[in-house]
Amino acid sequence: MTTVRFHADAKAELKEAVLFYEALFPNLGKAFSAEVKRAIQLLQVYPNAQPRISDTLQKLVIRRFPFSLIYQHQVPTNQILILAVAHHRRRPGYWKKRQP
Repeated sequence: MTTVRFHADAKAELKEAVLFYEALFPNLGKAFSAEVKRAIQLLQVYPNAQPRISDTLQKLVIRRFPFSLIYQHQVPTNQILILAVAHHRRRPGYWKKRQP
């Protein structure tokens, strides 16, 4: 199975979004976290099924929330590197500098 790693900044974005949603409404942060986990499980099984946004990057939209996982499938090592947990309306492309 494909392994998944988070860029440090992407991990911080995930934590920030969970805390934001939890403060907004009880258990909404947990629901967001569950949707991200579901998306990651999907990526582990079908890492190349999502649309490409560049030569090396792909994007998976999170169900029910205005976020996407921006990731790179590293074929030789069979790893997925999640570069961003990106909100759809905030600073498009800010994560581009995170590419290895």
